[in-house]
Amino acid sequence: MKLFLKIIGYTFAGIVGLLVIAFIALQLISDEQYKKWLTGAAESVTGRTLAIDGELDVQIGPTLGLTARDVRFANAEWGSREDMVRADRLLAQLHVLSLFKRVLDVTLELDGPDILVETDGDGTGNWVFGTGAPQQELPEAEQEPTPPEEKSSLGLPLKPFIRNFQINDLVFVYADATTDTQVEATVEKLRLFVDGIDLPFDLVATYQGAPIELGGSLGDIEQWYANEPTQISLQGRLNEADLRLQGLAGPMLPEP
Repeated sequence: MKLFLKIIGYTFAGIVGLLVIAFIALQLISDEQYKKWLTGAAESVTGRTLAIDGELDVQIGPTLGLTARDVRFANAEWGSREDMVRADRLLAQLHVLSLFKRVLDVTLELDGPDILVETDGDGTGNWVFGTGAPQQELPEAEQEPTPPEEKSSLGLPLKPFIRNFQINDLVFVYADATTDTQVEATVEKLRLFVDGIDLPFDLVATYQGAPIELGGSLGDIEQWYANEPTQISLQGRLNEADLRLQGLAGPMLPEP
C-alpha cells in the first residue's frame, strides 16, 4: 500500500512539475515568435497574408488572451483594394479556470475594424479562399447519423458566458459587382455582455446613412442556454422614427 501511494505521489509531482515547466517555457517565448506563428498559420489555412503591424501581447496564465494592434488581412487578388479586413485593435480572452465549471468565459473587443465584402463580375466572393484540398463526401452508407436534438437545451458542452463583446468604430461595405450595388454600414458602438443573468445590449450605428440607436436587454442568458423563450426589451430610434421592441424571443432551436 505504501509503495502504491508513493507511486501516486511521484506521478502527481511529475505531472505538476511538467505543467510548471511548460508554463515557464510559454512565458519565455517572445511575442514576436507568437506573431510569426499566428500569421504563418493564417496564411497556411487561407492562402492570404495576415499582417500584425503593431504590437502583439500574448497573455499566459489563468486567463489566456492576446491583444493585437494594426491588423490587416489581405483581400482576393482581384479585389478593389489591398486588404479585406483592417483593425486598429483586437483583444480576445478566455478565462481558463471557468472551463472546469463547464463555462466558456470569453471577452472579445474590436476597435476600428474596416471590412470590405465584395464579389467580382462572376459572382465569386472575396470570402472564398483558394487553398486546401476539397473535402470528399463519404458514401451515403458511411455518413454518421445525426444525433437527436435536446428538447430543452442547446446541448452545448460548455455554457457560454459573454464577459464583454464590444465593437467600436466599425466600417462595413458590401459591394456586388454583378448588380453594381453597394451597401454601407457603420457601428460607432456595439456592446453585449452578461450582468448577472441579464444580457444588456447597446447599439449606435448607421445603415445606408440612416442613424440607428438601440438599447435595452436581450433577455435571460439562462433561458437562452436552456433553449426557452425569454423576455426582451429594446428601445431606440431608426432614422427619425421611435422604436420599441418588447416581448418573447426564442427558443433558439425549434422543438424536434
